[in-house]
Amino acid sequence: MRSWIIYMITSENSDNVYIGSGIDLNKELRYHINRAERYERLRCFYLPSYEVLRHGGIRIEEIEVFIGKKKSDLLKRVEEYIMENKDICVNIFSVIDDKRIISKNKKKCEKDIIKRKDELDDFIRYNLEKKISEGYSIEESKIKAREDDIKEMYEIDNNIEEIYKKWMER
Repeated sequence: MRSWIIYMITSENSDNVYIGSGIDLNKELRYHINRAERYERLRCFYLPSYEVLRHGGIRIEEIEVFIGKKKSDLLKRVEEYIMENKDICVNIFSVIDDKRIISKNKKKCEKDIIKRKDELDDFIRYNLEKKISEGYSIEESKIKAREDDIKEMYEIDNNIEEIYKKWMER
């Protein structure tokens, strides 16, 4: 049998919540803060938990310790919590079927998804154009732009403790 934690991320400044699962609450919160920082810096790599984190005053709390053999059973349980809290939950996609939108406001989510894809396309296009203007071929530009992305992510990962403190002080 394996043990997982089902958790909820909340903000004292918002009624919204994010529900997820993992093994270590501190690692899970750092992961979400890392992704929120990437999103704020780069305007891509969006994660719905950002809609809670951006308000500051955040905390992560255990909902349930789930003990089971299969991860699919865990995901079913997480989805039950999401559906029970659908009115305030910012989760967009089903944890069981990541193509199915479960958010209460499906139309808004569809627009947001298109917006996020456009942001990512703009980010990629900007980086490629920048490298091409520096004299690189298209293939070299793709490689160099990706290297820059990795450096930016590495910078965030290396400074996650400082970034964590900043986000917790919001």
